[in-house]
Amino acid sequence: MIEIKGDEAFVQMAVGHREACGSCTMCKNVEGRSVLPVRLIPGIVEGQKVVVEISELLRMRSILLIFVAPLGAFLAGILTSQAIMRAAQVTSLRDELSVAGGVVLLGLWFVILYFLERKARRDERNIACIVAAYPPSAADGVENQGGE
Repeated sequence: MIEIKGDEAFVQMAVGHREACGSCTMCKNVEGRSVLPVRLIPGIVEGQKVVVEISELLRMRSILLIFVAPLGAFLAGILTSQAIMRAAQVTSLRDELSVAGGVVLLGLWFVILYFLERKARRDERNIACIVAAYPPSAADGVENQGGE
């Protein structure tokens, strides 16, 4: 636990668990450290070692929005562009215009994703939770058991 602000706290993730976390993008890189905002539970103090958890639903939704949906947007842009060109009877530069349509829809998706991410940060359900805490005196002897 590195900082407490009201009902929210900021946890520096332990070095040994970064590979277990993968790249969910919930952590922020602050001065070379992976810092995760978490919902605070009573009795936690700064410097105490804690274990945090991110819900499975949140992880799956993040994967869908970050990896699967952009591919779908790109393909939908290509297919839509091809349909429009077919209806307009465009014959030249058909492939290039189809890819351009895919790129445009992909770019639009990332703009939408930006606003969804901003909205999600304000939603209480989208924050990691502290599920266990080590007593402040025992925290010094515990290495890499969760977040710090």
